[in-house]
Amino acid sequence: MSALASPICAGGVDWVEHWVQLVEHRRDVIEGLARQGPQTRFWDTRAERFARRVEATDPKTDPLTLALLDLVHPGDTVLDVGAGTGRYAVPLAQVAAHVTAVEPAESMRAELERTLVAHGCDNVSVVPSRWEDAAVEPADVVLCANVLYPIADVVPFVQKLDAHTRRTSVIIIRVDQMGTMVDPLWEEIWGVRRPPEPGLLDLYNLLFSIGIRANVRLARRADAQRYRDTDDALAQARNQLFLPADHHEHDDRIRAHLERVLVPSGSGFDAPSSPQYGLVWWTNE
Repeated sequence: MSALASPICAGGVDWVEHWVQLVEHRRDVIEGLARQGPQTRFWDTRAERFARRVEATDPKTDPLTLALLDLVHPGDTVLDVGAGTGRYAVPLAQVAAHVTAVEPAESMRAELERTLVAHGCDNVSVVPSRWEDAAVEPADVVLCANVLYPIADVVPFVQKLDAHTRRTSVIIIRVDQMGTMVDPLWEEIWGVRRPPEPGLLDLYNLLFSIGIRANVRLARRADAQRYRDTDDALAQARNQLFLPADHHEHDDRIRAHLERVLVPSGSGFDAPSSPQYGLVWWTNE
């Protein structure tokens, strides 16, 4: 466990409670929308898209991956919490002696295991577990990338990350909100504003409030959100709008919006902007 500094209530705000309120309000809104149609497992509709983005990204030119690799020493052990389809586990495995990838979603693990085989990563162990339940050994570097957004009970989650870290804890989190491309459609379709999720500033202040003095480096991902065609973009937009699978009433409106904002790129389309991320880290040295 790192030597924590005295907690600070930055700006007079209870940042832990603020985080909880953001997560729970978003969950209440999203679950309310989901109840209006057939239920699907969240990651089942996203795993294949995530895997495609991993394959399309060159870690040697991606600023976010390069910033992460700056914190990893040759021969380190790494714990990747919420490894997804292997976006970071694969490049980390090229440097580290061993990577332990914790991933609870079956569909994401299936893509992760295919990716590891395709890249010849025989030094990665996959643990099928939620982080809260995972029984794993500590590592030199512990990474948690784009996982915290729906975690209301975030303090014990972060404390477990810290407790499993021998040297460096790393959290990657968005600066910008996800899904801003479809923001104008939220109020048109649902009659409410899209509920915000926690981001970099919320995390940084929360860490200060529990005594963790973190460093921050800002970076953009090299890959824009890319779509094969407008049908592909429409499917993703419908996911981001949490529309039921059999609900197509708004498809024409969504498609017209996408045709206005998407940027042609090669044989497909890119989102109009690439979100900025914060790489947040602290050390036990």
